Amino acid sequence: MDRGHSCIQEYIAVWNGNLSLVDRDDFVHGVDLVPTRDVIDNTVNLYGELLIDFLVGINFCMLNGRYETGNNFTYISPQGRSVVDYVLVPHEQIPLISDFQVLPISSIIDQYNADVPCSLPDHSILQYTLDLSGFVTPHDDVAPLSSDVTSSTKWYSCKHIPKGFLNNDSSVLLISQTIDRIQKTVDNANEIDHAYDDFVDLIHQEMEDKLPVLKKNSGPVPKKSFKKPYWCNELQNQWDMTSRCEREWLRSKAGVCVKARLKQKYCDERRKFDRLNRKLKQQHQKQKQFNLLDKLNQADADFWKIIGNLGIANERKQKLPMEVKLEDGTVVSDVHSVLSNGESDL
Repeated sequence: MDRGHSCIQEYIAVWNGNLSLVDRDDFVHGVDLVPTRDVIDNTVNLYGELLIDFLVGINFCMLNGRYETGNNFTYISPQGRSVVDYVLVPHEQIPLISDFQVLPISSIIDQYNADVPCSLPDHSILQYTLDLSGFVTPHDDVAPLSSDVTSSTKWYSCKHIPKGFLNNDSSVLLISQTIDRIQKTVDNANEIDHAYDDFVDLIHQEMEDKLPVLKKNSGPVPKKSFKKPYWCNELQNQWDMTSRCEREWLRSKAGVCVKARLKQKYCDERRKFDRLNRKLKQQHQKQKQFNLLDKLNQADADFWKIIGNLGIANERKQKLPMEVKLEDGTVVSDVHSVLSNGESDL
């Protein structure tokens, strides 16, 4: 066994180990009221037998395979598939957990349109919902979040904040009162929360009154892997084929020969994707090198600017706008006017 760690005191344990469990019950029939498991990995080794005996002795059980949906292999690679990651809980804590799912990395990438890493992880994600209402005392006056919060969220432009923002008498008075309330009720969490909520309402009202609302982008969804400049339709199609073959292999209930054929098909498509990904990446890097050499041979003045802008940190860095706000409130972006204004200020 590699490692195990517990969270939420002694209630839940998440275990990752080099073990496989036999199709044995991890509870005592007629004594423990625990639903049976749907075992999809029938490989057996000594560590799995020892873990089963240990769980029976301490009244723990595993969540894998105990729910109608979401059961899947936790380790998936061209070498094979198996269940080696588990969530272990006491018997009395099973009602607190719902929506247990094992999500392969490929399904997460497809679902969230995420960037495909150079080396795809072999282990799946174990996801579940934990009910903590019996451990956390909710505020009576806090309304539950609605499902359409995201769709109704407003985005404000903070590019040009007016001088009167939070600078009127009522705003200054409420800010002072909030500071006084927090200082007087440091030991009372509810009072601090109420003071903070009032201050947040003030900020929202000021933004609503004095800041322009940004228009939502109604354009098409950006294509996958925008961080990879070499991503193309050919690579996308090969990734879709690899994901489809993986799902067919994992969900197959056929015999050994059919499963072996589906596994071989997945391995072939996975190798094709890896080779194509490396090939396009190398071509892109070579093309960038050739462009730099051309700039150097031509003694282009932009050569050192391009060198200085290389790297992920520079791509994420926000550039300061070349503009200045004049005394009459107008904003100018002309380089000469900006430099002249800065020179006069100095």
